[in-house]
Amino acid sequence: MRKLRAASVALLVVASAGLVFGSMGFSSVAADRGVSVAVADDDNALVGYHTEDLEKVEDGRFTLVAVENQLASDANVTDVTVGTNDDAVEVNNVSEPFVGTGQTSKVRADVDCQPGGSATLTVSVTVEAEGVTAEISGDTATRTFDVTCEDMESRDSDVRFDGWGNVHFDGWNQEALNVTYWVKSKGGFDRDTVEVGHSETLKHAISGKDTKFVAVYVEATNRTYFNSKFEDAPDEHSVDGKQGPGDD
Repeated sequence: MRKLRAASVALLVVASAGLVFGSMGFSSVAADRGVSVAVADDDNALVGYHTEDLEKVEDGRFTLVAVENQLASDANVTDVTVGTNDDAVEVNNVSEPFVGTGQTSKVRADVDCQPGGSATLTVSVTVEAEGVTAEISGDTATRTFDVTCEDMESRDSDVRFDGWGNVHFDGWNQEALNVTYWVKSKGGFDRDTVEVGHSETLKHAISGKDTKFVAVYVEATNRTYFNSKFEDAPDEHSVDGKQGPGDD
């Protein structure tokens, strides 16, 4: 498998006037009113901009960056631009989250990753609050993160969500799987357990009921797998044990 490297190249920040900001860190800054602005992974930075490696990525929804707001006022991510140098990777439906003061919000996107493909992404983010406008150019050497595209031919088994409406179990050797599944309901989430036969889909196993699958737990692996379209899904899209949405 090859790796997809994504580098953040610029961050435009609109900050409140009269604040005291942290050290310059690794960023270069241009700001009006003589205000110094920092973007760095330290406790004194105006805005923290964090990335983490993603491994075995298939099509789904993932976090591109996490933006930490240490301004004295709330802020909004108002524009995110993502570019790619290769059609092997496409990024769509990028979120523009609200970032409360002292909070961290994730910028998430749908990633279409061809098996074994690779590309270089460029990411720019605009964060708006009140007052001073500062343009910050990041050091791409410190803003890279790796995304590994899954090689479909190399895996033995998988849980694959087909939108909201179905779940496929690919490459399993078992004649049947004991599966617990969670679906959306008016009150939150409903849970049930069913036996899924070899080469059978979850929708077929529950007699074709029209529902929205959020997560499934497979007893054979003792793991819970989340639909990437579910906003609160973990970035790795699976966790150890039976840990579905809404469970205490």
